Amino acid sequence: MFKLFSSASALLRHIAARVILHLHAQRLAPPPVLYESHHTASKKTTLWVHVILFVLTFLTTTLAGSDGSLAIDAIIKSGLPFSLTLMAILLSHEMGHYCAARKFGLNATLPFFIPVPHIISLIGTLGAVIKIKSPLRSRRALLYVGMSGPIAGFLVSLAAVTIGLHFSTIQPLPIPSPGSFALHFGDSLLFRALSFAIHGAIPPGHDVFLDPIAWAGWIGFLVTSLNLMPIGQLDGGHIVHALAGKTQRYFGWFAFFLLAALCIIWYYWIVWIFLILFFVRIGHPIIADNTPLSRIERATGWATMLILIVTFIPIPVEPIENNSIFPLTCRDCKTPLEPSGIALVNDRILIANDADTTIYHLAKNDDGYHAFPFLSIEYGNTSRVTDFEAIAIQHNVLYLADERSRCIIMNRFSKYSTIIPHDILRYNLRHKIRFSADANAGFEGIAISSRGATMYILNEREPCIIYRLHKSAVSLKTISHFIPLDKKGIPVFDGSDLFFEGYFLYMLSRKQNKILKLSPDNGTCFDEFDFSSLAARLYVSDKGYGFAEALTMHGGHIYLLFDSNGKHLTNSKLGRHGTLVVLPRPQNF
Repeated sequence: MFKLFSSASALLRHIAARVILHLHAQRLAPPPVLYESHHTASKKTTLWVHVILFVLTFLTTTLAGSDGSLAIDAIIKSGLPFSLTLMAILLSHEMGHYCAARKFGLNATLPFFIPVPHIISLIGTLGAVIKIKSPLRSRRALLYVGMSGPIAGFLVSLAAVTIGLHFSTIQPLPIPSPGSFALHFGDSLLFRALSFAIHGAIPPGHDVFLDPIAWAGWIGFLVTSLNLMPIGQLDGGHIVHALAGKTQRYFGWFAFFLLAALCIIWYYWIVWIFLILFFVRIGHPIIADNTPLSRIERATGWATMLILIVTFIPIPVEPIENNSIFPLTCRDCKTPLEPSGIALVNDRILIANDADTTIYHLAKNDDGYHAFPFLSIEYGNTSRVTDFEAIAIQHNVLYLADERSRCIIMNRFSKYSTIIPHDILRYNLRHKIRFSADANAGFEGIAISSRGATMYILNEREPCIIYRLHKSAVSLKTISHFIPLDKKGIPVFDGSDLFFEGYFLYMLSRKQNKILKLSPDNGTCFDEFDFSSLAARLYVSDKGYGFAEALTMHGGHIYLLFDSNGKHLTNSKLGRHGTLVVLPRPQNF
């Protein structure tokens, strides 16, 4: 499940709420007070205090679960599924403790629910707490009181997750605006198994967007696992001490060091470690009772501890910052941009647009990048239909590929451009290669070798061919050609751009969402970079738009341009002019 945050401070407020939730984890499934003087006066709390706290918590959880609407009927309709489910989980957990305590004649209060405004706690509550005012001196009572709450809460949470997942949907991952955050909530073993059983394998770039009932069940799983840690006076500490006596401390230290190790992958566990050391403690107070437990009781106790394993979430929440996806905007464009080529020159990003003869440069803004007209390309017959599909720059000379006319244009960043003659058509006749009559199946990519003596031209499809041409000052002469293959030896049928660096030629495979690292001599594929999971998040369409159209690299980054065909990014109002994606470049790629 994802939630968007417009600033870092919003994220910090959310994390702070989670820390408070952890601090009160004992109270969400509270450990009973083990020792209390017989002479302590037991003042009975009036029923109305419990009722008022219950009602207030019901209201705050309903507001937390609502869709943000101000209308009362809309708040009730959208918020009730979450609040009713969460309240049922909390109530069942606390009543499990309460009923077990009463079974052994212990003096226990009804649950005290803890309402919190949802601006502080994402779920509108810090849980609930009961207080057991009688001393616990029996191993059996300790076991029953310790495990009754987690079992009851787990069963209701399990039902909530199972039912809620049937109402949950598979959607593309959201794209937060640059500088904002998305929070991805992790899975436990049980939650992932249930999700797979109900929805099957999740496609790349997608995730399960939880129904409010399933979201409440997810919280129930998290709280149950935290409380079942075999530490101190948490429920797990009670259970293990009842089962294993003094050796509980070894289980506690094992869990403690395991959490410390998990700080490597999720450093927020350090907060929980701090709370354990200074508030919860590792060891459980000793109960001097040697009454043996039955086999069924011992089996039930250890089975309850298994719930910890299947509900524990190593990374409960992971903030994801958008530092790679940048929607394009264009104030001067009468129609949406159709970005088709990209090049970097003097720290400036230049892009070609196959809808006109203008080269644009990109400037960073709050939404992503804005496209400004940079250079107008004029060549040949001004009435011809142009379709610039590729751009390359070397020695301050700009080269463009026109897909429709299959010609190469040279420009020295001035008003005037020239066409560089090439012999590819005569070369095709000699080698019996036939181009498709489709005007949209022509030249799609160009690249120039590091020394500048060789140019590579990619014909998009029907067939997908890369030509090697000797480049002189006045013409291009074809040397050879090859059909690009991926690492499995399968021909690439839809290429969209080329890039040359060092001793390798890189080809962008549009439909496969891959970048192929090729030999510039014969097209042998040395490596692949798959970005399909990211591409699936951007534009969702079966109509031929939303593909990566242009490629360049610089230093440790890969730059990809995606064409939108005038459509918006998924779950966004941006992206009609295309999207620039900047990805970290894998080592040795």
